[in-house]
Amino acid sequence: MRSLFGISNNKCVVCYETYTNKQYKWCKSCQINYLKQKFPDWTSGDEKIDKLIQRMQIKIDGPNDIIFEWIPYDQFNVKETGKDGLSTVYLVTWKDGPLYWGKDEYERDSDKTVVLKSLGNSQSVTLNERNDQSSKWYIDLKIYGMTQNPDTKDYILVLTNKYFDDYFKGYCVKCSIIYDNAQYKWCKKCQLDYFERNFISSRNDEIDDLIQNMQLKINDYKDIVFEWIPYNQFAQFNNIKGVGMGLVNLYSAVWKDGPLVYDTNTKKYERCSNKLFTLKYFNNTQNVINELSNEIEEYSIDNNNNILNIYGISQNPNTKEYIMVFESNYYEKYCERCGKIYTNMYKWCKKCQLIYLKGKVTCENEQINGLIQEMQSKINNPKDTVFEWISYNQFSEVNIEIDNGFSIVYSAKWKGGPLYWNNKKWTRGFDRSDSQISKSKKVSLKCLGNSQIMTDDLNKVKKYSINYLDSNIKLYGMSQMTTTKDYVLVFESKYHDKYCVNCDKLYIDNYKWCKLCQVDYLTKNFMDLNIGNERIVDLIKEMQLKVNYPTDIVFEWILFNQFSNIRKVGKDEHITVYSATWKDGPLKYNTDKRKYVRYPNQVFALICLNSSQNITNKVREYSINISATAFKIYGISQNPDTKCYAMVLEDRYCEKYCKRCCKEYTDINYKWCKQCQIISFPNWSGNEKIDKLIKEIQHYNLYLAFEWIPYNQFVGIKEMSKGGFSTVYSAIWKNGPLCYDGTKGKWSRDSDKIVVLKCLFNSQNITDKFLNKIKLYLTNDFEKSGKVLKMYGLTQNPITKDYIFVLRYTEGGNFNYWINNNNNFKYFNWLIKLKVLDNTIRGLNEIHQKKMVHSDLHTGNILFKEIYWVSSNASTYISDVGFCGDISNEDETKIYGVMPYLAPEVLKGKPYTQAADIYSFGMIMYFVATGKQPFANREHDQNLALDICEGVRPETSDQEMPKCYRDLMKKCWDSDPNNRLKASEIEKLIKLFHDSYCPIETEQDDDEIEEQFKEAERYRRTNSDNYLPTVHPQAIYTSRLLNPFTPKFIDDNVK
Repeated sequence: MRSLFGISNNKCVVCYETYTNKQYKWCKSCQINYLKQKFPDWTSGDEKIDKLIQRMQIKIDGPNDIIFEWIPYDQFNVKETGKDGLSTVYLVTWKDGPLYWGKDEYERDSDKTVVLKSLGNSQSVTLNERNDQSSKWYIDLKIYGMTQNPDTKDYILVLTNKYFDDYFKGYCVKCSIIYDNAQYKWCKKCQLDYFERNFISSRNDEIDDLIQNMQLKINDYKDIVFEWIPYNQFAQFNNIKGVGMGLVNLYSAVWKDGPLVYDTNTKKYERCSNKLFTLKYFNNTQNVINELSNEIEEYSIDNNNNILNIYGISQNPNTKEYIMVFESNYYEKYCERCGKIYTNMYKWCKKCQLIYLKGKVTCENEQINGLIQEMQSKINNPKDTVFEWISYNQFSEVNIEIDNGFSIVYSAKWKGGPLYWNNKKWTRGFDRSDSQISKSKKVSLKCLGNSQIMTDDLNKVKKYSINYLDSNIKLYGMSQMTTTKDYVLVFESKYHDKYCVNCDKLYIDNYKWCKLCQVDYLTKNFMDLNIGNERIVDLIKEMQLKVNYPTDIVFEWILFNQFSNIRKVGKDEHITVYSATWKDGPLKYNTDKRKYVRYPNQVFALICLNSSQNITNKVREYSINISATAFKIYGISQNPDTKCYAMVLEDRYCEKYCKRCCKEYTDINYKWCKQCQIISFPNWSGNEKIDKLIKEIQHYNLYLAFEWIPYNQFVGIKEMSKGGFSTVYSAIWKNGPLCYDGTKGKWSRDSDKIVVLKCLFNSQNITDKFLNKIKLYLTNDFEKSGKVLKMYGLTQNPITKDYIFVLRYTEGGNFNYWINNNNNFKYFNWLIKLKVLDNTIRGLNEIHQKKMVHSDLHTGNILFKEIYWVSSNASTYISDVGFCGDISNEDETKIYGVMPYLAPEVLKGKPYTQAADIYSFGMIMYFVATGKQPFANREHDQNLALDICEGVRPETSDQEMPKCYRDLMKKCWDSDPNNRLKASEIEKLIKLFHDSYCPIETEQDDDEIEEQFKEAERYRRTNSDNYLPTVHPQAIYTSRLLNPFTPKFIDDNVK
């Protein structure tokens, strides 16, 4: 739309260009020209300053920008406010005020509050410094301009109020000191100045000094302003009766103007009118001013504490009595007896109550009276226990509760019970523990044991606490039994459930047993010093001092006539062992009776020593700790006829000896006696060497009944697999293997047991070397670990005369069979892979720890217990340990095995070592990761043997296995045996892999390893359906003679 003159409303009326800001009709170019035209109208007197201001002015971009200008100093009413570094700051009013854009021109905002910041000594400040500082303030804090102090010649920056709010909001605008309370802008100095200027005098210099001193204690805006209050300010007087027992004259009254209270909104003190207060009249005395001052010191002007608040002083103009002015509820905090402030919130005055209690002491013994008063003087709170003298006729239902050799403790009911502070007075019959009215209180009476009170007894009483916050024993007082005249201490009921009745120490456990007192008691009462042997006496003392718990055995001297039903159960060259009944029985701590009692007619073992020379050392081999696994010893005795010492041990010791021959069991856990349990087998091979081997194994192995088994014991014989040196069959053993039943103490057979028969080719003439391998295998006790396949015995094919191993049957078959059946490879995830490897390396490590080598480790010799995936740590076995090759072979130069699994040094004719087993394990790791046999894609001939010796290894994919796994595998199949890890080291790493990848948190978790296995598992799942392994027709994975493929390496000295 155009104006009447044909010019648009959006066009500047001066230059006809479009407004820079159309809303405010502001044109930048015209306004800058306007400001330039005004340059001659002002000057700072300094050409450089003038140019600075001109540059600042032409920086404007809009109507809301501040016009930076030179301002004459006489425009300001200057008053210093604070300091900012080296600069002085003033909060002032600018008369004309700054320029601002009005309707269509610049106008001034008169009487504007601004801040002047003096640059201090700035006469010599360079322009660049001022320019930089000006620019900074201009950008950050909105600067109006500059001025100059005509006296000091210092340049001054004129800033907006925002500067003061941001940089000096914590400072008082009056005194320039930091506020004591910045939030409410409360300044102690200024307020005290205000009180001084407006001070109302009492016309008594001492009183005025007192008031001013009280005002000087003000530290916060909430504190009470203590002041002189003219008497005519009070109205509506009412006498407060029934307070102070006539000693105190109290009135309630309305204070017309009311006290001074700091208004946080207006930031100044104002009066809170017509409030009710309490007036306490102070009797005129000669030293009234001093007394008044002293009492006022007991009160507070601090609203934040629990001390009674005082507001000021007044004076009755007629009686001249001084008056203290308190908050209206004053009388609720004031003692009715003495007129002093209550000791605490329960309207309880310590001074008056101690006087009251002193009059209640009625004991005839002055020592005890003094003790009671001393104990009562410790009372500081109405909840504290009042220690008092209690007449014995106040107790009923008195019964012995404990009589343990230390003290006698009675249970009783106390009529009314102890004193409690309730409703401003002492009362009985109120149980504070459950806030109920009770006619009697259950208590415990501890007898002091004599009618003459001793100083030590009194000193012990003083150690007890009456403080209600103390959780220790509550002692109510003392009494005296009417019949025996024994003094008793009166405790809370069942106090002895937590504390020793002798020394009052806190029990350390629930057995209510105090070591210090009990050991002392045992020494005094159960030590027969007439033994006649100082060495034995010292030993008994030593053993008794080892008692640390109530369950520990009390070692003691036991007369030999205490034993009956003595029966011999065992003997060797050093000792004879008897079973016997101890008539009185051992000491045991009874928690109900709080003392040691005997448990008669218990059976124990007597170990009679043939020589007493080592009696002390033998005793120390056993334990008095009832929780220890070692045999427990109860004491020493002596046969009066033979003079031989006998150790008294728990009856379990007798279980060490065979009931048939009285010899110590070969295995005490199974109660297995080798001498008695040697089996008389009816069946033998007829081969002298083999029969001798079987007998040696039977004598060596505690648990394995290795035997000769007639071939006609086997039925259902089925061929399972065939290798280069043996054929494997499954069969049912009719009678089954022998197993020792420890509970019944005898051997029994597991009939119709499925077993494996491994028929050894050309074994008719079995060699001594091979028989030694069998002996080594069986005497190394692989049975316990369950990682190496169990061998039950030997048999012989009656037709071929070949010898046969009888082995444990594994349903899953060997690794080759297992992985290719029942979709096992599909579900063969990395968690199961690691479990299989863990089982295998544990078995191999056990073989190596027994100083053996496997010599033919490959997937055909890893057997699976179950046909499906691995479900426990005992699911795989290692078989054929040390049995590689032709049974009749005596030639050390012959090399047997599966070529891809044989270490290069073995192919070169070196002896088979544990390091060669590790090489084979590396190939098993490859098979586990890929599901493929190593070198399955090529013929196992001389070329492959050469490649292996030259460092060629199966190809691997980065995605198929984790990097940490691949690194370990390559370490295992390193060409240099010295670089390969030990089986124990590999076991730790496989466990780390498993624990890191296992979902269950363990101490060995490694996040990086976990992520590597997760990535490999994702790849496996994606590609498991593509598992179609192909095997070269001449790739052979059964053991065979390999010398035809390695003739050139036999004499090779290359390491």
